[in-house]
Amino acid sequence: DMGNPWHLAPEGREATLNDTVRVDVVENGDVRAAIRVTTTWHESEFVQEYRLYRNSPRVEVHATVDFHEENRVVQMLIPVDLPAETRWTCEVPWGAVERGIPDNDRASQTWVDVDTDEWGVALLNNGRYGHSRREDGTLTLTLVRSVVAHKSQDQTDSGRHEVTYAILPHAGRWEDNGVVAAAHALNSPVVAHRDISHDGTAPKSASMVRVDQSNIVLAAVKKAEDDSALILHLYETTGRETNATITFASRFAAVCDIDFTEWERGDAVECDGHTISRKFRPWEIVALRIELACQKD
Repeated sequence: DMGNPWHLAPEGREATLNDTVRVDVVENGDVRAAIRVTTTWHESEFVQEYRLYRNSPRVEVHATVDFHEENRVVQMLIPVDLPAETRWTCEVPWGAVERGIPDNDRASQTWVDVDTDEWGVALLNNGRYGHSRREDGTLTLTLVRSVVAHKSQDQTDSGRHEVTYAILPHAGRWEDNGVVAAAHALNSPVVAHRDISHDGTAPKSASMVRVDQSNIVLAAVKKAEDDSALILHLYETTGRETNATITFASRFAAVCDIDFTEWERGDAVECDGHTISRKFRPWEIVALRIELACQKD
């Protein structure tokens, strides 16, 4: 790669990293099984742990890369047995776009997907946003790049890296099969906390905020800039008009649309003290201002 930190410029011969040093079975439990594959290439080492979960079609890979090369780009290649003209969809901030092929590395977010009406496959990741699709339909995910950084002349991406990516096959289109939720869950996994048994008034399960439609994502909950109201950022993820209900654990007094600078308040939103009903346009990004009942009093 003779490019710079902003532009990929591959030159020379493509090499396959297949000098496997060892393969180990590291887990074989009731819920998950995993094998660890260690590969070396020149001065670098690649350790990839392939994980399979019971009752899940997803193949998850946790990669640890100790990288010490110059002017190289390392990509994972995922062959997809679908025609090259099959649509290729990439997540972008607050939405998704379809792209053509062949295509050099494009900045995508937590997922890309290739699908037809019958089936498809999504590639999820938790921090490597360079993707492309080749003329034969192969998906690529860029793991590391070593090019000369601006002014300092240091090589980028030198050293140790950890990243998790996953291959998720699904029936039908990505819009109907939880691809967005799976990608976001990979990036924000549930954190378990062990506690001792004790008395309390809380129910066995509860949620501060709950949205009843899977294609509406709650992206942020924050305090308002100028007072104690809450601000919610939400968006529609599949390009479909949707009526959604948002339920709060706490009682609130009033809800209205607001712009993202929080300067201009819009129309009041239908609510009944614990739930909000709102229609979302396709791909709409929404900010809501929530005035809690205790603040109104």
